[in-house]
Formats: sequence, C-alpha cells, structure tokens
Amino acid sequence: MSSLGFPLGLLIVEAAFLTVAHVAGGPPWTVVSALAFAVLGVAGSRQDGAWRELVWLILPSLGWLAAFWATGNRELFFPFTMYLAAHAAVTVSGRGLSPACAAGGLVVAAFLVIRVVQAATPNVLAVEAVAAGVILVATCLVLVRRERSLLGDGLILALASAAAFVSLRLPS
Repeated sequence: MSSLGFPLGLLIVEAAFLTVAHVAGGPPWTVVSALAFAVLGVAGSRQDGAWRELVWLILPSLGWLAAFWATGNRELFFPFTMYLAAHAAVTVSGRGLSPACAAGGLVVAAFLVIRVVQAATPNVLAVEAVAAGVILVATCLVLVRRERSLLGDGLILALASAAAFVSLRLPS
C-alpha cells in the first residue's frame, strides 16, 4: 500500500495509462481516463484485491486509443469513453443500479462537456447523449442483475464499447 491508502500497483498502472492516453490521444482522452481511474481508485481499492481484476479490465480500452492513433479517426473517442464509462459502472455495480449509473454517468458527462468544447453541433450532441444514455443504462441493468466474474465483466465492457462504435453510424 502507498501512504495514501491506494495500492501502489494501481498508482503505477494509472500513471502509465494516463501518460499513454495523453501522448497518443491528448487531453480529452486523458480527462475521461482520469475520471475512470478516480472511480477505480476510490471504489475499487476498497474491494480487498478486486482492484487487480478491475485494472486488468481497464487495459483493453487502450485498443480504441491504438486504433485512433493508427487511423486518426477521432470518432473512436466515443467507444473509448463508453468502455471507460462501463468500467466505472462495473467498479461500483455491487452497490446497486444508481451508483453504477452515477459512476458511468460521470464519465459520460465529461465526454459531453468535451464535445461541447470541441464545438460539436447540437444534433451531434443529442445523438451522442442519447446513444451514451441508452448504452450506459442497459449496461448498468445487466451489471446489477448478475454475478460478477472477470469474463462476464470483460464481455459487458466489450459489448458496451462495440455498441458505441456501431452507434457512430446513427444519423446526426
């Protein structure tokens, strides 16, 4: 444990993840990552070792960052964000539906603020907000109605981000 009460491994992974997010994606990618790690740091470190599984589960989100870096497709910020929003929901899902939705909603809210700063049109913002809300609520409903498992959690995260990727084709 570090002097702050957080596992040292979590702090090291977080620092590396945020560095990669900043270098490869920039500030928007770093902000949503930092929020997901804040939820993980506060809630996950209280789960007697479960934080290790949660750290392993957050790492695949870097696939979206790698795809963005390789292609320059800025739209991939949305599935990346939804992966992290779903991860935040997974982290607190043991506390119930409202906390899971609130944790994921924090990440989604940051995404929407970033999109406003990026001057997204009202139509685009509306589509993104509705898609994010539907994906997050569906994710949270599934999370609170099942037994936790590493494989199940990973599948839910993958499906949430895949749904976000598919929603990029919605008309806006």
